Parts: sequence; structure tokens; C-alpha cells
Amino acid sequence: MLKPQKQISRNNLKIIENDSKVILINNNNGKWIKISYEVYKILLDLEKRNISINDFENEDRIFLKNIIKETNNIRKNDIEKFIGYEITDKCNLLCKHCCFSYGLNDKVIDLEKIYKILDKILEFNPDVIQISGGEPMMLDNIEAYLKYLKDRGHCKIILSTNGTLFNDNNIKIITKLVDQIDISIDGYDEVSCSKIRGKGVFSKVINNIKKIKSADFEKITVSMVFSEKNYNEQAKFIEFCKDINVYPQTRYFSESGRGKENIELFKNNKDIFFIPEDFFEKKWYELNARKCLAGKSEFFIKENGDVYPCPQFTEEEFLLGNILQNDLESMKIKKQIDVNEKFLDDCKDCKVEPFCWTCPGSKKEIKNKYMKDNMCNKIYSHLYKEIWED
Repeated sequence: MLKPQKQISRNNLKIIENDSKVILINNNNGKWIKISYEVYKILLDLEKRNISINDFENEDRIFLKNIIKETNNIRKNDIEKFIGYEITDKCNLLCKHCCFSYGLNDKVIDLEKIYKILDKILEFNPDVIQISGGEPMMLDNIEAYLKYLKDRGHCKIILSTNGTLFNDNNIKIITKLVDQIDISIDGYDEVSCSKIRGKGVFSKVINNIKKIKSADFEKITVSMVFSEKNYNEQAKFIEFCKDINVYPQTRYFSESGRGKENIELFKNNKDIFFIPEDFFEKKWYELNARKCLAGKSEFFIKENGDVYPCPQFTEEEFLLGNILQNDLESMKIKKQIDVNEKFLDDCKDCKVEPFCWTCPGSKKEIKNKYMKDNMCNKIYSHLYKEIWED
């Protein structure tokens, strides 16, 4: 007997009905399927009445089996437990877009507190731990903390760094302790990088990447932040990454921290929400629905132990607690403060909303109704056509 599973109409599934069609979206992985309303009602009836599809005619039976297979496929939940830990707020650079405005400071680092935080993180049994900053390699004993994680955890360890502080000695150690190194470079040559990160940074980072690769370490990602002023340079960045044999990662400008002070470097009009032209080239099968696990299976921990849903939501109102006082399981977001609901409430009746705001953090950057209307007017018709029209 093959029948739809019990959660077809609840729990992790978002259901959107529109005329004679229904879309089922898995909120945990962004997978989705569109079916007719008639088929949707049949699936619900099969569940409710516990009817076997073998009772249907052969042709209908094959069709329903395929539909049920697809609906069960989108319901698969391979959810990773992800922790981002900002191990220090000190940084040796003053990047123009830093969302936390970090740099050098005189704050005394409590080394023992870091071990306590790492212990609490490991209690959560995460699949991935990302160590970031500031600049984590500002800590003289960063290797000791990475070894502590490596010896005690059964998880993937990512080191996020600006790549300037590697040397022959620490490369030999670090490459044996981490599974991946993420390097923010924000450029594809000296000129583009120096605009954001300062003169001389590009050549230093490239030299260090070569040293890391010579240590037989290959899982290196290199990232660049894009905005309306440099979006047309993505192809150059991707080609640059291909040339040095690293994985490219594109990020998008966030108007926060030092980015607010230098907004003219990234935006032409602060009241317009930037939409890349290639967005309108995407077809329905390339569109992803929203998946956001911030505060549920993903957390961002500041250097003092304060826990937030993710780096996009670090204002006081989103503080979930302090990891030194509570465990992460007890701090999971409750429905009433879910970031998805808070920022997407005025879009809840929209038939394309899960494909528009794939990250609630981007919706948070809408500063006024003009910006929202401007975006909606530009993309609604495209999304509606690709998602709902045959």
C-alpha cells in the first residue's frame, strides 16, 4: 500500500492555493512541487480515509504513484545543525562593508571563556561549526581552539578568515585541523580588492592561498561582495577563482555596520532595492523557495556568548540568550518570534512570496514602502508567470 505521509498538509510544509493549482513547499529545504487542486484533494482523501492507490484504475494508479513519490521527495529533511561562532571581534582590516564595523580594539580576550563556549557548542552536537570573527587568526592560540574542536567533535570545521595572517608555520597545523577554509577577498585583482580591503591585501592573500594549496589542502572558497555598482564584474571574479583553482562564493551587500557609512561605494540610490538583471532570466525550474532554519537548527554566537538566529539578525530584539547560561536546544526560536513571520507578515497573502524573499534578512533591509513597492512592481509578474502559469 502506498499512500501520502501524514504531514502533507502540516508541519514543515507550506501550502499555497491559487485558482485550480496548489504548491507544496518544504520550509526546511526549499523544495517544491505544483499539482492541480483536484490531485491535492485526492491526496488528502487518501490520507484521511487510508485508501490504497491500488483501488484506482491502472492508469490513474501510475499517475498517483508518481505524484506521491514527488511529494514525499520534497518532504525529505536532511537538515544540518550549523553553528557560526564569532570567536573574536578583533580584526586587522577595516573593510568598507563590514556589517559589524570591526577592527583593532583593546578588549581583553578571555581565553578560558572560549573553551567554555566551545564545550557548550559541542553539547548541541552540530554537523558544522564555522569559526569566524572579526579575524579568528588574530588569536595567537587559534590552532589550540581548532584542535580542541577536532579532538572532541564529530563535525565539519570551517575557518572563515581574511587570509592575511597565514604563515609557513600555522599553515602546516591549521590545514590538518579544519575541513574547509573560507577566505573573503572582495576582488579579482589588486584594484578591485583594494577599494574594499586596502592596498596590498590582494597579493598577500593570493600568496597565502598558494601556500595553503602547496600543503595539499584543496577545499578553499573565496568570496566577493556584490552590489549594483560591481554586479557586472561577477564573471571576472568567477574566472579569477577558476584560474587559481578555488571555489567562488558570491555574497551581496548588506546596508549595515560600516556598509552604512560607505553606502555610496555600493549603491546608486539608497531607496532602491537592487535586483540583478539575470534574475529575470531564471525559469521556474531554477527558482528556489525560501528555506530558513535560523534559530532552529542554525545559530550565530557572538564572542561574548550571546546567541542570535543568524548574522543577519543580531539586533537586541533577536537575542535568544547566552550560551554560557543556557543550552542551544532551549533557545530555539518560538513561533511568535520567528524571523520569517516578523518580516514577511505583510506578504503572507502573496502567491509568489516564498520565491521572492528567499532570505528574511533581505526583506529586513527594506527601509520604506517605496522600496517594497518598487521591488514588487519589478518582479511580481515574472515570478507569477514562471511559478503559476503553465
